[in-house]
Amino acid sequence: MKALFDSISRVIVALGAWGLVRVLSIPGTAMARKWGVVLGNLAYVLCKADRDRAFRQFAHLDPSLSSRTRTVMVKNNFRNLGSMILETISLAHRSDGVPALEEEQRGVQIDGLKEFRDRIHELRQESGVVAITAHLGAWELGGAALGQILSSDAFVLARRYDVDSHQGVVSKIRARLGTPLLYQDQSLIRAMRALKNRQVIAMLVDLDIRAMDGIQAPFLGTDAHTTTAPARLALKTGSPLLPYFVVRVGDHYQLQMGDLIPVPEYSAEESEDQIENLTFQMNEAICREIRRYPEQWIWMHPRWHSTPEVIAQRKARRALKNDSAG
Repeated sequence: MKALFDSISRVIVALGAWGLVRVLSIPGTAMARKWGVVLGNLAYVLCKADRDRAFRQFAHLDPSLSSRTRTVMVKNNFRNLGSMILETISLAHRSDGVPALEEEQRGVQIDGLKEFRDRIHELRQESGVVAITAHLGAWELGGAALGQILSSDAFVLARRYDVDSHQGVVSKIRARLGTPLLYQDQSLIRAMRALKNRQVIAMLVDLDIRAMDGIQAPFLGTDAHTTTAPARLALKTGSPLLPYFVVRVGDHYQLQMGDLIPVPEYSAEESEDQIENLTFQMNEAICREIRRYPEQWIWMHPRWHSTPEVIAQRKARRALKNDSAG
């Protein structure tokens, strides 16, 4: 949620309107969604750097897109994100750890929860599950759905925000949504233990995650720095990768699952090739869903920033800093 929060929260803070946002969320998620369109329009006007980056990066979707088409898509992109963030806040405001996810009158309507529940239950008969998802549609509701279905048998792997105030706000929202969290700085060993106990670990893996080791893997046709953590966890625990996304379709949400990505038997000699193959398949599954719902992904995120040259420079600066400290 970091890229979206950083992009749109600047508008909220600039207007001194965070309290107003909570007031606007009181009438219900439908009203919050409408006001979210207004927020998205404001963000589009005021956040020039994010707007320009989104415009440029839409070319990765299709280089033949005209300037006019990309402008329309970027505007819709900001509106969708604004609607999602206010709707999520509204739902959290009226929830206390158990949000209404299948009843629009009291919360939101997410179709496909039963099928997701059944699929997860089936897979857990044999192993744990690495659920992979993206900042697409309403990803925070995806975490809430996982918590509601599995309670203490699932964790969403998350990173802490650099700004304490942002961390505090997001933590409150997720707590009220009932999202079961496991932070990256706590321990990946805990995540491995959960998978070996046939539990579920969910991961948002579509961003340029600088804090995690990764490889260059195709993402919408262009190589991008991609975390290999899901593939490593899957290989070491024998847990398959299950893509899932909560996207908006018409006047409600749908939880959609991608094809299961099975894991081969771990081989020390071929492990790096296995990790690369799984990571490529993971990106393919995510990009397939982005292409279906392009206006619901966070195009303002600098997804292709960490080129091999940028990573080499980053490592050199870190090494120099460590030498100086020593």
